[in-house]
Amino acid sequence: MLFRSGGSSEDSARSAARRGLGLQLPGLFAGAGFFRNLADIYRREFQAGRLGNGARRIGYTAHCHVGTDGDAARRDWEKYHIGYLNWVGDIAEAGGGPRGPRPSFERNVMDPEHHTALCGTPDEVTVRLERWRHTLGGQIGRAHV
Repeated sequence: MLFRSGGSSEDSARSAARRGLGLQLPGLFAGAGFFRNLADIYRREFQAGRLGNGARRIGYTAHCHVGTDGDAARRDWEKYHIGYLNWVGDIAEAGGGPRGPRPSFERNVMDPEHHTALCGTPDEVTVRLERWRHTLGGQIGRAHV
């Protein structure tokens, strides 16, 4: 299945649906709730084009770190994830993007409404994946590593 990135553009979501492509959402930059509207637009447009349900797929990109001890996994991974967030923030600011406080590790990993990354035990990660599935109104497919 081919995918088209949707970013935060309604036009991109509509375009992907009209072409029968899957929609790839950049979950690295915002929580699933931010993209709910795009997922809904994509599904409506897909149905309106009578393309059926079979080929319709929505992907959501996220970083993930799993360990047998959730607290240890978070302690081990925090510096790497914060390094990534700072790197992205520096690039955005250099390109004229917004300046301001950087997201915290706790918000990105633990806040159910805003998290953009998965970290913890397999059970903790599964619960968060299910939240994303519910928020985006779809099914969890096979992960790509």
